[in-house]
Formats: sequence, structure tokens, C-alpha cells
Amino acid sequence: RWNRATLILARHDFERGWEEYQYRMQQDGVWVPRLIPFRPWKGEPLEGKTVVVGAEQGLGDQIMFASCLSDLMRQAEKVYLECDRRLAALFIRSFPDATVLPSGHEMKPRWLREVGMPDFHVPAGTLPRYYRRSLDRFPEHDGYLRPDPAKLSRWRDELVRLGRGLQGGVSWRGGAARTRRPPVHARPGAPPPRGEVAQDHHARPLVGVALAGDEARPRQRERQRLERHQRAAGPERREPQLPG
Repeated sequence: RWNRATLILARHDFERGWEEYQYRMQQDGVWVPRLIPFRPWKGEPLEGKTVVVGAEQGLGDQIMFASCLSDLMRQAEKVYLECDRRLAALFIRSFPDATVLPSGHEMKPRWLREVGMPDFHVPAGTLPRYYRRSLDRFPEHDGYLRPDPAKLSRWRDELVRLGRGLQGGVSWRGGAARTRRPPVHARPGAPPPRGEVAQDHHARPLVGVALAGDEARPRQRERQRLERHQRAAGPERREPQLPG
């Protein structure tokens, strides 16, 4: 049902897809049970109510589900937003009307005393079930995240420095446990990959593409693994130059 939910959502059948997506709570490796003793929100009216939005899955998932927060905050009196600590500064800038709760996704969250007795708790991945049930429920906007001005300026200068042409960033690891694990081909004794994408520690030959910035700088262990794969692939495969 987990795979079926993904397929249904890809077909834009959002009403049925988000219902099936609830099955993630029974999927090992996706859902982690936690001790949160608050009443689950199931679409009840939120006027005058306090809601805790629980973080789940990886960084990208938390960012994606955060697109529903404005809808929730328009209805609820107060919203507490749990997120991975690495997203806290971004979410504080982007959602100033919410109280952000940086978290390590502990079994018993440390912020339980801070929130008192809220009326409801809802996992972030459940929000689209109520706010994105059809394509016309996706609002037009100019972006719901607010970047750090200093970092924005630095990246603009970096892209100007690279010059014209296609520019790309590489993410060398995910934010969830399952995406931080090395892929099968990167384990000892495994053959080098053929035609895998960059997220699997290998990049296809890229002509006229500049890779730059922190995301394109793998850790030393990952760089060594990539170099081994490049040598094993032979001279016929020309690889892009990674910055040091």
C-alpha cells in the first residue's frame, strides 16, 4: 500500500492518494512510533485550538509537508512546529507565527513540557490529507521558505563566478536513516556502478555542467569511494571535476 500510495499521488489522484499515504504509519523504515500523549487531529474545526505538528521522515519530507502550514495556521489559534534541528533556523524565518520546536526525533520528545496541553497533535505528513485533496487545492505562491539573506548573497556570488551555462548541486546523503546508508554498489567487494545517478555516489558524464558549493563537496570517505569507482569504470567514462 505504501508503493500504491506513491503511484496514486504521481497520477494526481490526491484525495485517494493521501488516504493511502496514511499506511506509512505501518511501514517499517518509514514510520517511527513515538510517545506523544496528545489527541490526534482528524480534521476537526480548529478555531481557538492549539495544534502540535510532528516531524517525520527526512529533511526533504519535512520541507515538502511544511507547504501546508499556512493553511493550518489560518485555522488554528496556535501552532507548534516540530522539525529536525538542521531546519530550525529556516522554519523560524519562514513561519514566524508558529513556535518551532527543534528536535532529534526522540522517542519521548524533550519539548513535551514546553507545549503544555495542546488540543491536537498531527504528523506533518497527514496535513496534505486535509489541505491538498485535489490539484486546485495547491495554492499559487512565490515560495513559502525564506532563505538566510547572507547565504543567499553568497550563493548568488558563487553562481556568478561559475559563469554561464547549466549549474548543478549534488546532495551526498539524505536526512533519513535509510538514505544515509551507502548504496549496495558502494559496499566492500561490490562492482562499480554503471549509469547510476549522483545520489548513489556516482555521476554520469556531464558536459558543460558546473558542480559547485558545499553540496558538491563529499566527505573524504565518500570522495575516496567515488574515485575508486571512477578508476574501475575505465578511461572511457569521462567524469565531471568535483571541487575540493
